[in-house]
Amino acid sequence: MNIESEDPTTDHFHSDHLDASLPTEIIIEILIKLPVKFLLKFMCVCRSWRALISDPIFVKKHLKASTKNEDYAHHKIIINSRSSAYLERCSLEWCSLSSVLHEESHIDTHVLDYPLKNPKLWVGLVGSLNGLVCIVIENSVVFLWNPSTKISKRLPHSGIIQRPSQDVSYGFGYDEGSSEYKVVVIYTELKVPEYSFETEVKIYGLKSDSWKTVEDYPNCTTITSMGVFVSGSLHWDSDMNMGFNKYQSIISLDLSKETYSEISVPCSRQEVMGSNIGVLSGCLSLLCNFGGNEMKIDVWVMKEHGKIESWSKLFSLPTLHVPMYSCIETPFCFSKRNEVFLVNEPHLVVYNVESKTVRHSLIDKFYDVLEVVTHTESLVTPFPE
Repeated sequence: MNIESEDPTTDHFHSDHLDASLPTEIIIEILIKLPVKFLLKFMCVCRSWRALISDPIFVKKHLKASTKNEDYAHHKIIINSRSSAYLERCSLEWCSLSSVLHEESHIDTHVLDYPLKNPKLWVGLVGSLNGLVCIVIENSVVFLWNPSTKISKRLPHSGIIQRPSQDVSYGFGYDEGSSEYKVVVIYTELKVPEYSFETEVKIYGLKSDSWKTVEDYPNCTTITSMGVFVSGSLHWDSDMNMGFNKYQSIISLDLSKETYSEISVPCSRQEVMGSNIGVLSGCLSLLCNFGGNEMKIDVWVMKEHGKIESWSKLFSLPTLHVPMYSCIETPFCFSKRNEVFLVNEPHLVVYNVESKTVRHSLIDKFYDVLEVVTHTESLVTPFPE
């Protein structure tokens, strides 16, 4: 959803739709600043308020205001975790992003009642965008879901039955060209002895409510199970396979053109213990976890999407700052206070780029943090407008 280009005007809302005690402009300016939970209650006040709050133009204006809120009042962190070593099932919980940023003495987390919730079924976070969250249950059932309004849509089956020998990856993004949310699924299987990969890619469009095949996926192993959405494209950290030659790269899928490209990375697979991609301040980011004698973590950002020369090292963090048993993984948020949020199994850590200090988040109830996404509250519906 292009929240920058939309400029809703009050001319769209006629005076006979609203209580005449206040000008329409003032009512709208008040309402767009409110959390979703209050707006849902106000929709029950009268038909005119329900018509206003559910109107697509108001929904876009409210989303734009929430996204630009400098205090992160409408921002959440959604955490996929396990609560103990003996409990294999996952749990989705959220907490306020501002409470973590401001180092509040106590941070409350709230269990989310996601679609098809069952303690015996595995759930994965695919992505969060404009208030919608994409989740996958048991690697096969996909939902688009708005946790704030509790409205969800179960996507039709992709038509592919996953084989035990296949790896599966997902991605969730938005196509500005068609103004459409899209979900991508990638099935990959290693073929021996030729050491090549058989890959099938399907892409789902919300407007058509159907899947179609995207051809010509590169010969590679997709390392990240969930794609990262940046600048209109989905990205997966990958190992490229050219015969027996292997090198690290990032595969990018343009959701509008539905074409692939390859992005070279600033550190090689041979030098690092592990790597992960993410999004920091709207830019593609790469975390390289070095082992051996270096024992450090480098975080890079690509300042101009698709331009290899624009890779810039954001910071380098000695692993002495974090517990030795842990593994720094995905960078998932960069705040206006120059702090980077990182998944540091089993916890979350916050690194201040200016002071070069690390603090552990007060969210320490989890045995194992599996995935984290930032989420903006909105009224966006998982159905076509």
